[in-house]
Amino acid sequence: MSNIKELTSGVAVQAMGAIVALVVIALPSIFGSSWRVWLSAIPSSALGFIGGTLITVAAMGFWKLFHKREISAASPMSYPRGGYHHISTIKYEGVRWNMQSTTPDPWGQHRQGILGSGDIDVERPPMCPNCPTELLESRTIFGRYRWYCVSCGFVKTSHESYWKVAERADILARAKWVELRQATVLYTVPRDSE
Repeated sequence: MSNIKELTSGVAVQAMGAIVALVVIALPSIFGSSWRVWLSAIPSSALGFIGGTLITVAAMGFWKLFHKREISAASPMSYPRGGYHHISTIKYEGVRWNMQSTTPDPWGQHRQGILGSGDIDVERPPMCPNCPTELLESRTIFGRYRWYCVSCGFVKTSHESYWKVAERADILARAKWVELRQATVLYTVPRDSE
């Protein structure tokens, strides 16, 4: 909804700027005199107002065009003390997502072999589908997100940030983990009895 507000306010400001510019250009030809004569008849305060309006509209247009808006990111994250362990890779939204779980800690307190689907998530940012490089993200002029690879030049445009898409990729990763657990027989090696 905020993108629609930004778009309509931007269009309204640019339309007002265009109308002011057309009035300044068209009035001398309407009244049949040159623009120099017409401008000399206008008070300097009015010219300052028109000039200030044009400069403000132009500055707002350039600011919207070139200013990178903040990318919506996830809330602050904490990392497990042992880091993450790579499990598998899934494809979603045309990019690769690495499935991961917490790494067992060196003290053996991790529930080894009993990982539940809630312990699985995907690594952010996603990986390029063509090469092993993390994708970068930027905003486009029209409020979309552009995911791109600096290594091979891969580009993908999305309506959502990859942080938002990662939430759905997490769900798919958990489903794949359940499939992997059902397909694999998990067992523990018995200790030698003494």
